[in-house]
Amino acid sequence: MTQQATSPFVQPSGNAMLGLGAPIIQTYDVTVLAATGTITLTPATSQTNAQPFTKARLRMKSSAVNAATTITIGNVTGSDGTNTVILHNAELATTAAGANFDVNMILLSDLQLTSISYTVTLAGTTTAATISSELYGNP
Repeated sequence: MTQQATSPFVQPSGNAMLGLGAPIIQTYDVTVLAATGTITLTPATSQTNAQPFTKARLRMKSSAVNAATTITIGNVTGSDGTNTVILHNAELATTAAGANFDVNMILLSDLQLTSISYTVTLAGTTTAATISSELYGNP
């Protein structure tokens, strides 16, 4: 995982939080995977102090997918540091070999979340993909 200072997206989704208020929490990540991996996003006000949130918009997309690679995204979970809940079921069917995905979702929870995670499963004879994520949220 490589935390980014700015969004890896040309069109960030921070302005698309209709009905959720202006985002005050944001974090970006770009992860290069060669096999199955878990992406965890932890918005923070400083390097050591996670900012809790209850409403968020998550965007995830792939790029640089190997022609033989298929991608499956698992459940999106959230944690408050003690409890972990499923916030969104896996909705993306396995992609065709070499195909990219670009998915947006709104996440709501009664917990004061401190992190969001999801698993990316790569399959095929040769597996490689870059997974970009952005998370905007409000307390």
